[in-house]
Amino acid sequence: MARGGSVLDPHVLAHLLSGRAADDPLAAPTERERRVLDLVAEGLTNTGIAKRLQFSERSVESHVRHVLGTRLPSN
Repeated sequence: MARGGSVLDPHVLAHLLSGRAADDPLAAPTERERRVLDLVAEGLTNTGIAKRLQFSERSVESHVRHVLGTRLPSN
C-alpha cells in the first residue's frame, strides 16, 4: 500500500466496481460509492478520502461499509 497499491484483492475490487451484486439489480454502486471505492483502490485512508471528496469521515465509512457489506459474494 505504501507504493500506491490497493489493500483489496483485484478480483474483489473488480466485483465491487462491476455493479453486479448477487442477484440484485438495484444494488449497483451509487456514484458516491464508486468515487469512494476508486480512492480506496488507490490506497487512501478513510480520512484521506473524506478530505479529497469533502465528505465527513463518517460518510466515507458508511459508504465503504455499505458496499463491502452488500456486494461481496457469499460462500
